[in-house]
Amino acid sequence: MGLKLSKLKEKTLPLMIDLGDGDELNITYAPGKYTPDFLDKLQEAQLSGNLKESLVSSVLNLIESWDFIDDAGKVLPLNEEVMRFVPIPVISAISTAIGENLIAPKSMTTGSGGSFAE
Repeated sequence: MGLKLSKLKEKTLPLMIDLGDGDELNITYAPGKYTPDFLDKLQEAQLSGNLKESLVSSVLNLIESWDFIDDAGKVLPLNEEVMRFVPIPVISAISTAIGENLIAPKSMTTGSGGSFAE
């Protein structure tokens, strides 16, 4: 039986990002969405000088969930509208953490657990 490309894109990894001063952001991202096509789109945005698109869209395309909360303790939606108000250093930290984790992932989960190579 062959390996389905769609299955690889569904798998996720949890990742804790240390933002300093005791602040942590927990995300779940999909490393299988980090593809040559994704890199082409990111490069196009960078070459066109669209910093917002290259930062925000790249992060939004990879993250499946996060635990950013508002002042009432409610998890903020993961969308471009919210990302417009997230400080650039935080977006950069998310992107860097994902990049580092892609090089040496600690674990890969699916609905039933498992590894990326499954």
